[in-house]
Amino acid sequence: MATVNLTPDFTVSNDWNVSSGTAHGVLSDSTESTNIDTNAQNKVCILTLSNFTAAFDSIDSIRYYVSAFMYRSRTDDSDLQIKIENVSGTALYTETENIVVNGGAFADYYGTARAEYSTGVPWTDVHLNGMRIQLNTNLEDPPNISFVRITKAHIEVTYTAAVSADNATFFGANF
Repeated sequence: MATVNLTPDFTVSNDWNVSSGTAHGVLSDSTESTNIDTNAQNKVCILTLSNFTAAFDSIDSIRYYVSAFMYRSRTDDSDLQIKIENVSGTALYTETENIVVNGGAFADYYGTARAEYSTGVPWTDVHLNGMRIQLNTNLEDPPNISFVRITKAHIEVTYTAAVSADNATFFGANF
């Protein structure tokens, strides 16, 4: 099986603080020195994701990935709600991660691997293209002066790559 990450490519809306540039630029770059953060409840960041362009036989599963920690805190934690949305903004799956201090270092949070778009319907590239990820603090206000800080977010797609037939090798070796 192969994997590919659908990374943020456009900011639909954002109430979070951005260290520099745009929310989608910060969350798709390769450095931990850029991030988004918030110390308030009901803050939402919605991002569209890059299209799935791999040649595939099947899409086995998708799951989100977020790298985050509690900033300016020693012991506090806060809930981060992550929604995987379709192109229309309808939530397909919603999960909650409890973001912790982690010694002031970013920690990796992975969502549940989802094998189907909906019950009995396998994933296709049509489902993945235009997909969005929503990050919000709707469930809980980060405590005191603490911030939920995020440096990366994407959707990980696990798929079975397409197998191309090499007829020249077959015919050349057998005839």
